[in-house]
Amino acid sequence: MPSTTVVSVSFNTKKLTSLLLWSLHRILEPMDLSIVMVDNGSTDGTVDLLRRAEEAGLCHVLPNPVNLGHGPALNLAVGQVPVTADWVWVLDSDCVVTRPDALTAPITLHPDAAIIGEAQWDPWRARFRPELFSLLMSREAHSHEAVAPFTDDGDPAWDMLASPEIKGLRIESFPFTTNGYLVHLGRASLAAVIEIDDRSNPLYDWATAHHEPHFGAVEGARVRHASIVQQFEREVGPHLDLAGFLRM
Repeated sequence: MPSTTVVSVSFNTKKLTSLLLWSLHRILEPMDLSIVMVDNGSTDGTVDLLRRAEEAGLCHVLPNPVNLGHGPALNLAVGQVPVTADWVWVLDSDCVVTRPDALTAPITLHPDAAIIGEAQWDPWRARFRPELFSLLMSREAHSHEAVAPFTDDGDPAWDMLASPEIKGLRIESFPFTTNGYLVHLGRASLAAVIEIDDRSNPLYDWATAHHEPHFGAVEGARVRHASIVQQFEREVGPHLDLAGFLRM
């Protein structure tokens, strides 16, 4: 398989971030994989968890002292991707891999694509477009000078997705959540804002009414998520000792 670097951003999602890391090492079939985790100023112990994971060789962590926003943090992570990496896999921290072929299946189906993501209807732009929660970018896309970086706004992937279309690079859709390759909880960072009552966060007003998980409106996703969480809790334990379990 081609080499792949996973990049993800966490913000006060300690257990969910741990769940994502566990699933990448436990569920995903073995391959040439590296993981870059950016923490956006978490105060819930996420940084300590990620540092322990880094010491165990499970990931590389980039801790930010403050919340830079999702887009700038992703740009920071992508900047750490080896130039030899064939693919960059952007994953939200509230995703969990549920099938071993969650990475091999889309790459095998679309080996010549520049970007692979799950196309969903965007009511604001009145069109289908790949969503950011699970987005594969080929070396051509993430190193192409004409492909825009992620932006610091509510839709950090839009400029990046629009630029390959202009340049004629192929964007393909793959049913990551619809076919159960992974589960996306949704709105986890917004839930964290409400949990700590962070009224200084620019998304606070939006989060008050939009912090409940939506599971992508995928039938059966809530049940699959509960099942995988049970397995995770049995294997890792309440202290989220990823290094201890994954060394076994």
